[in-house]
Amino acid sequence: MTVIVTCAHTRSALAAVRSLGRLKIPVVVGSLHRPALAQWSSMAASTFLLPNPQLTPEAFTFELGQQALGRQAKLIYPSTDVALWAMSQWRQHLPEPLAKSLPTKSAVACALDRFVLMEEARLLSIPGIPTAKINDDQEVEEVVKTARDMGFPLVLIAPLDASLESEDGSKRVFHFKDESSLRSFIADNSSMAGGAVLQPMLSGHSIGYGALYWHGKPLAEVFQKRLREHEPASQFGSSSETIAPHEEIQREARRLLKHLKWHGPVKLEFIQAPEGDVRLACMLGRLWGSLQLAIHADLDIPVIWHQINTDSQLTNQVLQAKPGVRMRWLMGEVSHLLDTFTFKWVKQRGAAGFGKSVENLWRFWHPKHLSSFDTDVLRFKDPLPFVYEMQKTVRKAIKQKASQVIEESSFARPLILPTGSEEPPGK
Repeated sequence: MTVIVTCAHTRSALAAVRSLGRLKIPVVVGSLHRPALAQWSSMAASTFLLPNPQLTPEAFTFELGQQALGRQAKLIYPSTDVALWAMSQWRQHLPEPLAKSLPTKSAVACALDRFVLMEEARLLSIPGIPTAKINDDQEVEEVVKTARDMGFPLVLIAPLDASLESEDGSKRVFHFKDESSLRSFIADNSSMAGGAVLQPMLSGHSIGYGALYWHGKPLAEVFQKRLREHEPASQFGSSSETIAPHEEIQREARRLLKHLKWHGPVKLEFIQAPEGDVRLACMLGRLWGSLQLAIHADLDIPVIWHQINTDSQLTNQVLQAKPGVRMRWLMGEVSHLLDTFTFKWVKQRGAAGFGKSVENLWRFWHPKHLSSFDTDVLRFKDPLPFVYEMQKTVRKAIKQKASQVIEESSFARPLILPTGSEEPPGK
Protein backbone atom coordinates (compact mmCIF):
# COMPACT_ATOMS: atom_id res chain seq x y z
CA MET A 1 0.00 0.00 0.00
CA THR A 2 1.57 3.27 -1.16
CA VAL A 3 1.74 6.10 1.37
CA ILE A 4 2.51 9.81 0.96
CA VAL A 5 4.64 11.81 3.39
CA THR A 6 4.38 15.60 3.05
CA CYS A 7 6.78 18.40 4.02
CA ALA A 8 10.03 16.67 3.07
CA HIS A 9 12.12 19.44 4.68
CA THR A 10 11.23 18.21 8.20
CA ARG A 11 12.99 15.62 10.36
CA SER A 12 9.66 13.96 11.14
CA ALA A 13 9.10 13.34 7.42
CA LEU A 14 12.56 11.80 7.15
CA ALA A 15 11.90 9.54 10.16
CA ALA A 16 8.61 8.36 8.62
CA VAL A 17 10.19 7.71 5.22
CA ARG A 18 13.00 5.64 6.74
CA SER A 19 10.65 3.75 9.04
CA LEU A 20 8.19 2.75 6.31
CA GLY A 21 10.82 2.25 3.61
CA ARG A 22 12.75 -0.14 5.81
CA LEU A 23 9.74 -2.49 5.62
CA LYS A 24 9.60 -2.13 1.81
CA ILE A 25 6.42 -0.04 1.98
CA PRO A 26 6.35 2.29 -1.07
CA VAL A 27 6.81 5.85 0.25
CA VAL A 28 6.22 8.89 -1.96
CA VAL A 29 7.58 12.18 -0.64
CA GLY A 30 5.92 15.54 -1.29
CA SER A 31 7.91 18.75 -0.92
CA LEU A 32 7.60 22.49 -1.50
CA HIS A 33 11.00 22.61 -3.18
CA ARG A 34 13.95 20.55 -4.31
CA PRO A 35 16.23 19.55 -2.75
CA ALA A 36 14.70 18.72 0.65
CA LEU A 37 15.85 16.58 3.57
CA ALA A 38 13.65 13.49 3.17
CA GLN A 39 14.07 13.47 -0.61
CA TRP A 40 17.71 12.50 -0.10
CA SER A 41 16.79 9.27 1.69
CA SER A 42 17.40 6.05 -0.21
CA MET A 43 14.11 4.80 1.30
CA ALA A 44 11.99 7.25 -0.74
CA ALA A 45 10.43 5.53 -3.74
CA SER A 46 9.72 8.80 -5.58
CA THR A 47 9.17 12.51 -5.00
CA PHE A 48 6.91 15.30 -6.26
CA LEU A 49 6.42 19.03 -5.69
CA LEU A 50 3.49 20.66 -3.89
CA PRO A 51 2.25 24.28 -3.65
CA ASN A 52 2.92 26.18 -0.43
CA PRO A 53 0.14 25.19 2.04
CA GLN A 54 0.36 28.54 3.86
CA LEU A 55 0.04 30.71 0.75
CA THR A 56 -2.30 28.50 -1.29
CA PRO A 57 -3.87 25.90 1.04
CA GLU A 58 -6.60 24.83 -1.38
CA ALA A 59 -4.14 24.34 -4.25
CA PHE A 60 -1.88 22.36 -1.91
CA THR A 61 -4.69 20.00 -0.90
CA PHE A 62 -6.03 19.67 -4.45
CA GLU A 63 -2.61 18.67 -5.80
CA LEU A 64 -2.12 16.30 -2.88
CA GLY A 65 -5.47 14.68 -3.66
CA GLN A 66 -4.57 14.31 -7.33
CA GLN A 67 -1.25 12.70 -6.43
CA ALA A 68 -3.01 10.32 -4.04
CA LEU A 69 -5.48 9.29 -6.76
CA GLY A 70 -2.82 8.86 -9.42
CA ARG A 71 -0.50 6.86 -7.16
CA GLN A 72 -3.34 4.96 -5.44
CA ALA A 73 -2.08 6.09 -2.05
CA LYS A 74 -4.04 4.83 0.94
CA LEU A 75 -2.50 7.01 3.66
CA ILE A 76 -1.04 10.53 4.03
CA TYR A 77 1.28 11.65 6.81
CA PRO A 78 1.29 15.48 7.28
CA SER A 79 4.46 16.75 8.95
CA THR A 80 3.76 20.45 9.59
CA ASP A 81 0.94 22.47 11.13
CA VAL A 82 0.23 24.36 7.91
CA ALA A 83 -0.07 21.11 5.94
CA LEU A 84 -2.49 19.67 8.51
CA TRP A 85 -4.48 22.92 8.52
CA ALA A 86 -4.74 22.99 4.70
CA MET A 87 -5.77 19.32 4.51
CA SER A 88 -8.37 19.83 7.23
CA GLN A 89 -9.87 22.98 5.69
CA TRP A 90 -10.03 21.61 2.14
CA ARG A 91 -10.50 17.90 2.80
CA GLN A 92 -13.15 17.67 0.09
CA HIS A 93 -10.29 17.61 -2.45
CA LEU A 94 -8.90 14.40 -0.94
CA PRO A 95 -10.14 10.89 -1.76
CA GLU A 96 -12.86 9.98 0.72
CA PRO A 97 -10.86 7.32 2.66
CA LEU A 98 -8.00 9.80 3.15
CA ALA A 99 -10.36 12.58 4.25
CA LYS A 100 -11.88 10.24 6.84
CA SER A 101 -8.42 9.39 8.20
CA LEU A 102 -8.00 13.01 9.38
CA PRO A 103 -9.09 14.35 12.77
CA THR A 104 -12.28 16.43 12.79
CA LYS A 105 -12.07 20.11 11.83
CA SER A 106 -12.86 21.22 15.37
CA ALA A 107 -10.13 18.97 16.79
CA VAL A 108 -7.58 20.33 14.30
CA ALA A 109 -8.59 23.90 15.16
CA CYS A 110 -7.98 23.12 18.82
CA ALA A 111 -4.54 21.69 18.06
CA LEU A 112 -3.46 24.69 15.98
CA ASP A 113 -4.85 27.54 18.11
CA ARG A 114 -3.31 27.69 21.59
CA PHE A 115 -6.02 29.96 22.93
CA VAL A 116 -8.73 27.50 21.87
CA LEU A 117 -6.65 24.63 23.28
CA MET A 118 -6.33 26.31 26.67
CA GLU A 119 -10.05 27.07 26.74
CA GLU A 120 -10.84 23.39 26.10
CA ALA A 121 -8.37 22.40 28.82
CA ARG A 122 -9.97 24.86 31.25
CA LEU A 123 -13.43 23.38 30.61
CA LEU A 124 -11.99 19.96 31.47
CA SER A 125 -10.20 21.36 34.57
CA ILE A 126 -6.82 20.52 33.04
CA PRO A 127 -4.14 23.00 34.22
CA GLY A 128 -2.65 24.98 31.34
CA ILE A 129 -0.25 27.84 30.76
CA PRO A 130 -1.98 31.26 31.07
CA THR A 131 -2.86 32.43 27.56
CA ALA A 132 -4.25 35.73 26.28
CA LYS A 133 -5.42 36.58 22.78
CA ILE A 134 -4.44 39.87 21.13
CA ASN A 135 -6.91 41.55 18.79
CA ASP A 136 -6.24 44.02 15.97
CA ASP A 137 -7.99 46.90 17.74
CA GLN A 138 -6.13 46.60 21.05
CA GLU A 139 -4.06 49.57 22.19
CA VAL A 140 -0.36 49.16 22.90
CA GLU A 141 -0.79 49.90 26.61
CA GLU A 142 -3.52 47.30 26.88
CA VAL A 143 -1.26 44.64 25.36
CA VAL A 144 1.65 45.66 27.61
CA LYS A 145 -0.59 45.55 30.69
CA THR A 146 -1.74 42.03 29.78
CA ALA A 147 1.88 40.99 29.34
CA ARG A 148 2.87 42.61 32.66
CA ASP A 149 0.12 40.72 34.47
CA MET A 150 1.39 37.46 32.96
CA GLY A 151 5.00 38.19 33.79
CA PHE A 152 8.14 38.31 31.68
CA PRO A 153 9.77 36.60 29.85
CA LEU A 154 6.97 35.58 27.50
CA VAL A 155 6.27 34.52 23.93
CA LEU A 156 3.92 35.80 21.23
CA ILE A 157 2.56 33.24 18.75
CA ALA A 158 0.96 34.51 15.55
CA PRO A 159 -1.79 32.47 13.84
CA LEU A 160 -0.90 30.10 11.02
CA ASP A 161 -2.17 32.33 8.24
CA ALA A 162 -0.19 35.35 9.45
CA SER A 163 3.47 36.24 9.79
CA LEU A 164 5.08 39.16 11.60
CA GLU A 165 8.38 40.77 10.73
CA SER A 166 11.51 40.52 12.85
CA GLU A 167 15.24 40.94 12.36
CA ASP A 168 15.42 37.31 11.24
CA GLY A 169 12.72 37.72 8.60
CA SER A 170 9.19 36.34 8.69
CA LYS A 171 8.22 33.99 11.52
CA ARG A 172 5.42 33.16 13.97
CA VAL A 173 6.99 32.90 17.44
CA PHE A 174 8.64 35.87 19.19
CA HIS A 175 10.28 36.08 22.61
CA PHE A 176 10.32 39.09 24.95
CA LYS A 177 12.29 39.43 28.18
CA ASP A 178 10.88 42.81 29.29
CA GLU A 179 8.34 45.53 28.50
CA SER A 180 10.75 47.58 26.39
CA SER A 181 11.39 44.73 23.94
CA LEU A 182 7.63 44.14 23.61
CA ARG A 183 6.94 47.85 23.05
CA SER A 184 9.66 48.00 20.41
CA PHE A 185 8.17 45.00 18.63
CA ILE A 186 4.66 46.48 18.63
CA ALA A 187 6.05 49.77 17.28
CA ASP A 188 7.61 47.91 14.35
CA ASN A 189 4.46 45.80 13.83
CA SER A 190 1.64 48.25 14.47
CA SER A 191 -0.92 46.08 12.66
CA MET A 192 -0.85 43.07 14.97
CA ALA A 193 -2.06 39.86 13.38
CA GLY A 194 -5.53 39.03 14.61
CA GLY A 195 -5.59 35.96 16.78
CA ALA A 196 -2.01 36.20 18.07
CA VAL A 197 -1.61 34.92 21.63
CA LEU A 198 0.70 35.67 24.56
CA GLN A 199 2.06 33.02 26.92
CA PRO A 200 4.58 33.34 29.78
CA MET A 201 7.79 31.30 29.62
CA LEU A 202 7.44 29.28 32.79
CA SER A 203 10.47 27.75 34.47
CA GLY A 204 10.59 23.98 34.69
CA HIS A 205 11.16 20.89 32.58
CA SER A 206 9.42 20.07 29.31
CA ILE A 207 7.75 16.65 29.19
CA GLY A 208 6.29 15.43 25.91
CA TYR A 209 3.42 12.99 25.46
CA GLY A 210 3.51 11.50 21.96
CA ALA A 211 0.73 9.13 21.00
CA LEU A 212 -1.37 7.46 18.37
CA TYR A 213 -5.16 7.62 18.75
CA TRP A 214 -8.12 5.99 17.03
CA HIS A 215 -11.21 8.21 17.40
CA GLY A 216 -10.32 9.13 20.97
CA LYS A 217 -8.89 5.76 21.99
CA PRO A 218 -5.14 5.53 22.77
CA LEU A 219 -3.20 2.93 20.80
CA ALA A 220 0.44 3.81 21.54
CA GLU A 221 2.21 6.25 23.88
CA VAL A 222 5.70 7.63 24.41
CA PHE A 223 6.79 9.91 27.26
CA GLN A 224 9.94 11.98 26.80
CA LYS A 225 11.81 14.82 28.44
CA ARG A 226 13.80 17.47 26.65
CA LEU A 227 17.43 17.56 27.78
CA ARG A 228 18.49 20.47 25.58
CA GLU A 229 16.79 22.81 23.12
CA HIS A 230 17.80 23.66 19.57
CA GLU A 231 17.53 27.32 20.60
CA PRO A 232 15.96 29.09 23.59
CA ALA A 233 12.21 28.42 23.92
CA SER A 234 12.13 26.97 20.40
CA GLN A 235 10.22 23.82 21.46
CA PHE A 236 12.66 21.85 19.31
CA GLY A 237 14.73 19.49 21.42
CA SER A 238 18.30 18.93 20.27
CA SER A 239 18.66 16.17 22.87
CA SER A 240 15.83 14.13 24.39
CA GLU A 241 15.24 10.99 26.44
CA THR A 242 12.27 8.68 26.85
CA ILE A 243 10.96 8.23 30.39
CA ALA A 244 8.53 5.95 32.19
CA PRO A 245 4.84 6.90 31.89
CA HIS A 246 3.98 10.00 33.91
CA GLU A 247 0.65 9.15 35.54
CA GLU A 248 -0.73 12.69 35.85
CA ILE A 249 0.24 13.66 32.30
CA GLN A 250 -1.13 10.38 30.96
CA ARG A 251 -4.44 10.90 32.74
CA GLU A 252 -4.91 14.51 31.60
CA ALA A 253 -3.75 13.84 28.03
CA ARG A 254 -6.14 10.92 27.64
CA ARG A 255 -9.02 13.00 28.97
CA LEU A 256 -8.34 15.83 26.52
CA LEU A 257 -7.82 13.62 23.47
CA LYS A 258 -10.88 11.51 24.28
CA HIS A 259 -12.89 14.73 24.53
CA LEU A 260 -11.58 15.83 21.10
CA LYS A 261 -12.12 12.32 19.64
CA TRP A 262 -8.60 12.65 18.26
CA HIS A 263 -7.68 10.42 15.33
CA GLY A 264 -4.07 9.90 14.28
CA PRO A 265 -0.61 10.91 15.54
CA VAL A 266 -0.47 13.63 18.19
CA LYS A 267 1.93 15.15 20.69
CA LEU A 268 1.17 17.23 23.78
CA GLU A 269 3.81 19.32 25.54
CA PHE A 270 3.64 19.85 29.31
CA ILE A 271 5.76 22.00 31.62
CA GLN A 272 6.60 20.56 35.02
CA ALA A 273 7.50 23.26 37.54
CA PRO A 274 10.30 22.74 40.08
CA GLU A 275 7.57 22.25 42.70
CA GLY A 276 6.14 19.37 40.66
CA ASP A 277 3.02 21.04 39.24
CA VAL A 278 2.26 20.10 35.61
CA ARG A 279 0.68 22.43 33.04
CA LEU A 280 -0.35 21.85 29.43
CA ALA A 281 1.72 24.01 27.05
CA CYS A 282 0.80 23.15 23.44
CA MET A 283 -0.41 20.46 21.05
CA LEU A 284 0.92 19.10 17.76
CA GLY A 285 -1.69 17.25 15.72
CA ARG A 286 0.70 15.47 13.36
CA LEU A 287 4.10 13.79 13.21
CA TRP A 288 6.48 15.66 15.52
CA GLY A 289 10.16 16.61 15.21
CA SER A 290 11.55 14.06 17.68
CA LEU A 291 9.58 11.18 16.13
CA GLN A 292 12.81 9.25 15.60
CA LEU A 293 13.23 9.00 19.39
CA ALA A 294 9.98 7.00 19.68
CA ILE A 295 11.16 4.74 16.85
CA HIS A 296 14.48 4.21 18.67
CA ALA A 297 12.46 3.27 21.75
CA ASP A 298 10.68 0.44 19.88
CA LEU A 299 7.49 2.40 19.25
CA ASP A 300 7.36 2.81 15.48
CA ILE A 301 4.48 5.28 15.15
CA PRO A 302 4.42 5.46 11.30
CA VAL A 303 4.45 1.66 10.93
CA ILE A 304 1.80 1.11 13.63
CA TRP A 305 -0.49 3.68 11.98
CA HIS A 306 0.06 2.01 8.60
CA GLN A 307 -0.70 -1.47 9.98
CA ILE A 308 -3.88 -0.33 11.72
CA ASN A 309 -5.18 1.39 8.59
CA THR A 310 -4.33 -1.69 6.53
CA ASP A 311 -5.63 -4.43 8.84
CA SER A 312 -8.27 -2.40 10.76
CA GLN A 313 -7.62 -4.58 13.81
CA LEU A 314 -7.50 -2.79 17.16
CA THR A 315 -6.32 -4.24 20.45
CA ASN A 316 -7.15 -3.19 23.99
CA GLN A 317 -3.46 -3.06 24.88
CA VAL A 318 -1.82 0.39 24.69
CA LEU A 319 1.74 0.05 23.38
CA GLN A 320 4.41 1.89 25.38
CA ALA A 321 7.86 3.14 24.36
CA LYS A 322 10.90 1.79 26.17
CA PRO A 323 12.15 4.31 28.79
CA GLY A 324 15.77 5.44 29.10
CA VAL A 325 16.46 5.80 25.36
CA ARG A 326 18.36 8.96 24.38
CA MET A 327 18.72 10.73 21.06
CA ARG A 328 20.75 13.65 19.74
CA TRP A 329 20.05 15.86 16.76
CA LEU A 330 23.63 16.77 15.86
CA MET A 331 22.96 19.98 13.91
CA GLY A 332 20.58 21.08 16.66
CA GLU A 333 23.32 20.42 19.23
CA VAL A 334 25.73 22.63 17.29
CA SER A 335 23.13 25.41 17.21
CA HIS A 336 22.50 24.92 20.93
CA LEU A 337 26.20 25.36 21.76
CA LEU A 338 26.49 28.46 19.58
CA ASP A 339 23.48 30.02 21.30
CA THR A 340 25.05 29.31 24.68
CA PHE A 341 28.49 30.73 23.79
CA THR A 342 26.95 33.85 22.22
CA PHE A 343 24.81 34.43 25.35
CA LYS A 344 21.51 34.11 23.49
CA TRP A 345 19.94 32.61 26.61
CA VAL A 346 21.09 35.65 28.63
CA LYS A 347 19.76 38.10 26.04
CA GLN A 348 16.37 36.38 26.07
CA ARG A 349 15.88 35.67 29.79
CA GLY A 350 18.10 38.25 31.46
CA ALA A 351 19.82 37.18 34.69
CA ALA A 352 17.99 33.85 34.73
CA GLY A 353 19.53 33.07 31.35
CA PHE A 354 23.06 33.09 32.79
CA GLY A 355 22.26 30.19 35.09
CA LYS A 356 20.62 28.40 32.17
CA SER A 357 23.79 28.86 30.07
CA VAL A 358 25.95 27.33 32.82
CA GLU A 359 23.49 24.44 33.16
CA ASN A 360 23.55 23.88 29.39
CA LEU A 361 27.34 23.62 29.29
CA TRP A 362 27.42 21.29 32.31
CA ARG A 363 24.80 18.99 30.82
CA PHE A 364 26.44 18.99 27.39
CA TRP A 365 29.88 17.91 28.61
CA HIS A 366 28.81 15.70 31.52
CA PRO A 367 29.96 12.08 30.90
CA LYS A 368 26.47 10.78 31.69
CA HIS A 369 24.97 12.88 28.90
CA LEU A 370 27.73 12.13 26.40
CA SER A 371 27.17 8.37 26.52
CA SER A 372 24.43 6.09 25.23
CA PHE A 373 23.00 8.53 22.68
CA ASP A 374 21.61 7.55 19.31
CA THR A 375 21.41 10.13 16.52
CA ASP A 376 18.46 11.58 14.66
CA VAL A 377 19.32 12.45 11.05
CA LEU A 378 22.73 10.76 10.87
CA ARG A 379 22.51 7.18 9.56
CA PHE A 380 25.52 5.39 8.10
CA LYS A 381 23.25 3.16 6.00
CA ASP A 382 21.41 6.24 4.71
CA PRO A 383 24.01 9.05 4.89
CA LEU A 384 22.85 11.54 2.25
CA PRO A 385 20.18 13.31 4.36
CA PHE A 386 22.82 14.18 6.99
CA VAL A 387 25.26 15.37 4.32
CA TYR A 388 22.54 17.60 2.89
CA GLU A 389 21.53 18.93 6.33
CA MET A 390 25.14 19.68 7.26
CA GLN A 391 25.93 21.62 4.09
CA LYS A 392 22.63 23.49 4.37
CA THR A 393 23.40 24.46 7.98
CA VAL A 394 26.89 25.66 7.04
CA ARG A 395 25.58 27.68 4.09
CA LYS A 396 22.91 29.27 6.28
CA ALA A 397 25.49 30.24 8.92
CA ILE A 398 27.78 31.76 6.28
CA LYS A 399 24.89 33.67 4.73
CA GLN A 400 23.81 35.09 8.09
CA LYS A 401 27.38 36.12 8.93
CA ALA A 402 27.85 37.73 5.51
CA SER A 403 24.61 39.69 5.91
CA GLN A 404 25.77 40.89 9.32
CA VAL A 405 29.16 42.00 7.96
CA ILE A 406 27.55 43.84 5.05
CA GLU A 407 25.08 45.56 7.36
CA GLU A 408 27.86 46.70 9.71
CA SER A 409 30.32 47.73 6.98
CA SER A 410 30.86 51.36 6.09
CA PHE A 411 29.68 51.10 2.50
CA ALA A 412 26.31 49.79 3.67
CA ARG A 413 25.64 52.91 5.73
CA PRO A 414 23.75 55.88 4.28
CA LEU A 415 26.00 58.28 2.41
CA ILE A 416 25.74 61.84 3.78
CA LEU A 417 26.56 64.42 1.10
CA PRO A 418 27.55 67.99 1.98
CA THR A 419 24.91 70.65 1.46
CA GLY A 420 25.42 73.96 -0.31
CA SER A 421 25.43 75.84 2.99
CA GLU A 422 28.55 74.07 4.21
CA GLU A 423 31.95 75.65 3.63
CA PRO A 424 34.24 73.73 1.27
CA PRO A 425 37.31 72.06 2.79
CA GLY A 426 40.27 74.36 3.44
CA LYS A 427 38.28 77.49 4.28
